[in-house]
Amino acid sequence: MHNTEEYTLYAFGIIRDSTGQEVDINTLAKTLKHINIAAEVQIISDSAFLGCESLESVRFEEGSQLKSIGMDAFWNCKALKKIEIPASVEIIG
Repeated sequence: MHNTEEYTLYAFGIIRDSTGQEVDINTLAKTLKHINIAAEVQIISDSAFLGCESLESVRFEEGSQLKSIGMDAFWNCKALKKIEIPASVEIIG
C-alpha cells in the first residue's frame, strides 16, 4: 500500500510515487487521483489509465515532449473533468 497521492509517469510506462518507489498501475487503478507526466515522456500508450475511475487530474511537466496519446488512454476515468494537452502532441488515439 502506498501512502502518497502523488505519482509521476516516466518514460517506458514507469510510475513512481513521491518517495521514488516504482508502482504498478494495476495496484493504483481504483485509487489513483493525481498523475504527473514527466517532461521526457513522448508517448502515453493505449489504455494507459483505463479504468482509473478516481483520476481527477493529469499534470504535464513544463517542457513536455509528449507526441502521442494512445487510444482509450483515459477511458473510463470518470472523475477526470478536464485535461490540458501540451502543444507538442501530434497524435491522439
